[in-house]
Amino acid sequence: MLKQLLTCISIAAAPLHAHAAEVLLDFDTFPGGTVIPSGTIVNMAYQVWGVTLRHVGADGCQAGINAFASNQCLPDGLLGNIVTPCGGGSCSDTNESFFGLIEAEFTSLTPLVCIDFIAATATARGVLRAYDATGVLAGENLSDPGGGQICMEIQTGIKRVQVAGFETDFGWCDNLRFTAISTPVAGAQWGKVKSLYRN
Repeated sequence: MLKQLLTCISIAAAPLHAHAAEVLLDFDTFPGGTVIPSGTIVNMAYQVWGVTLRHVGADGCQAGINAFASNQCLPDGLLGNIVTPCGGGSCSDTNESFFGLIEAEFTSLTPLVCIDFIAATATARGVLRAYDATGVLAGENLSDPGGGQICMEIQTGIKRVQVAGFETDFGWCDNLRFTAISTPVAGAQWGKVKSLYRN
């Protein structure tokens, strides 16, 4: 069967604020460049960049707050790790209804957050919900059916986001991007490329 190559490229956009920079969490390497083994708990892995990760919501896969980098049961051609609430040898595709969401909390407010959602089916959608500094839901965006990048821009600032397959839709979450108002320590990864083949 013919497969089409899809490439997701992180490109630094024009700053929304002075000293703004795009930061990419690819779940393949730590901020210093060391490779992240599949199955690693990554709650604090990107804290030097001002991001804390955790599992929230339903726990059909695994109880607790841990977020994992995983390459288990990925679709053909998706390389490296994604982020998931399912650790160990569990398959890494999830949805919010059964397995919960991955939450990313930012030390400083950010105006823009994006996530790549790789859908398990042609109709599955991903969800990104953004919350402000007071914990109030500030916005919700869905991917197109069949997946794609989901972004949320709120100029007054995003404190945390939650991402997953929408309701009972299965899929994988990868490549969390956000705009840092002051450049984090250890250097953001620019122009990071991930390729995936889908039927």
